[in-house]
Amino acid sequence: MSLIQEIQRLVKRECGKVASMIRRGILRLATAEGMVQVEGYNNERFDLVELWQQFGLETRPPAGSEVLVVLIDASGDHPIAFATRSRDHRPDNLASGDAALYAAKDGGDQARIHVKAAGDVDLQAPASGRTVNVGGDDEFLLKGETVKTAIEAMLTAVAAPDVVDISTMKGAIATLTTTGWLATKGKVT
Repeated sequence: MSLIQEIQRLVKRECGKVASMIRRGILRLATAEGMVQVEGYNNERFDLVELWQQFGLETRPPAGSEVLVVLIDASGDHPIAFATRSRDHRPDNLASGDAALYAAKDGGDQARIHVKAAGDVDLQAPASGRTVNVGGDDEFLLKGETVKTAIEAMLTAVAAPDVVDISTMKGAIATLTTTGWLATKGKVT
């Protein structure tokens, strides 16, 4: 065997090892502690595997999600799940360049943060009927009972200046300013 043939044989063997390190499967269970159970193709099973996620982001994907597993030692003794997705729960109205952070759909409702390529950000909590839209032109729209209650309390205090409850007005103003949502161009609905 020539030296070139021997090198080709070794490279082919090592490429086979690398190719077998990544597996694709279906997530069957995700625990609160960040462990998952994965059913791979060809009846391969990985029980209580660590789910590695990006710093600052922790999720608990629903059963049935697709998952990628990497076998660190290429033999299956130390698998790590590192990516998941669920076709049933991903938002379907993203435009090119958009991004979303979202939870599983509960019925037809889905809580999410939708960052649009045009510069707007929507924070949506449809189950409670609350939505915040921060526009790319520094304007924003607030919808929510807490803001509405605080504004009503402030307006009530201003409408009857002879019986102003200073503490109620201060509380309403504090609520609005500490949320960080009010600015000179803000709109509240």
